[in-house]
Amino acid sequence: MAKWKKKRIKVELPPEDYEKANHYLKRLREADSLVELNYYYNKVTKIIEKSQDV
Repeated sequence: MAKWKKKRIKVELPPEDYEKANHYLKRLREADSLVELNYYYNKVTKIIEKSQDV
């Protein structure tokens, strides 16, 4: 069985982006299908990438 290494990063987000990312993370945890997982994961990664470009 493969062991997954948790990759944690620390990102400071503006309040409106933080709220969006937090909402998507909650939905990601509740996702039932692979399509939902992929959708919310991509949303969160776009928010994080956008914040790191600034």
